[in-house]
Amino acid sequence: MPDGGLCAPLWRHRPDRRSQRAWRRCGGRSSRHASSEARLRQPLRLHKAAGALGLSRSVERESPLARILVAEDDADIRDFLAVVLTGAGHEVTPVADGAEVLTRLAFPPPSMVLIDLHMPGLSGLDALKQIRTVPAWGKVPVVFLTASGATDDMVRARTLGAQGYLVKPIRSVDLLAKIRVVLEDRSLIWLDDITQSRSA
Repeated sequence: MPDGGLCAPLWRHRPDRRSQRAWRRCGGRSSRHASSEARLRQPLRLHKAAGALGLSRSVERESPLARILVAEDDADIRDFLAVVLTGAGHEVTPVADGAEVLTRLAFPPPSMVLIDLHMPGLSGLDALKQIRTVPAWGKVPVVFLTASGATDDMVRARTLGAQGYLVKPIRSVDLLAKIRVVLEDRSLIWLDDITQSRSA
C-alpha cells in the first residue's frame, strides 16, 4: 500500500479483527505491518467514538475546521473516512445511505458532503438531485467518493451541481487536499479531477 493511502490510518492504531478484515478489503496485508504495532498510540475504537461524537483527535479544539457529512454504505470505509477526517480536525457525521443525508442536512447544514455514488436505496446522484432543490442546501458543496470512474457519471454529477469527484482507492492526503480546495474555492476545474482520478 502506498504511504498516505486511505487505509493508512488503520495502522496508526492497534489492529483488531475488524481492522485487519478492513485492511484486507482495501488490498493490504496485515502481516506486512505487524511491526507497526509498537508505535501505535490509540485504539481505532476511540477514534471511531470521537467521530460519532463529532470530535477531532484534538478534543480540546474549540471548533472544527469543517462539519463534514459522510455518506458511505461500506461500514469499513466509512470508519476509515471518519478516522482521516477527525484526525485532520474536522467534525464528522457518518451515515450509511442517501436518505440519511437528506435527514441530517437539516441539523444544521454541514460545511460539505462527501457521498458515495452507488448506495442501496437512494443513490448519491439521486440524493444530490434532491439536495439542489432545497434553497437552504443549494450552496453546500458535495464531493463524490466512488469506485466508478465512468466519465458519464462524472458529467452527470457536475451537471447536478457537485463540486468534486474522486475515484477509489483514494489516498488520505489527496482526500484532505480536495476538501481544502473545495472549502476555499467551490468552483473546481473538473478536468483536474478527472485527470487525477485516472492517474491514481
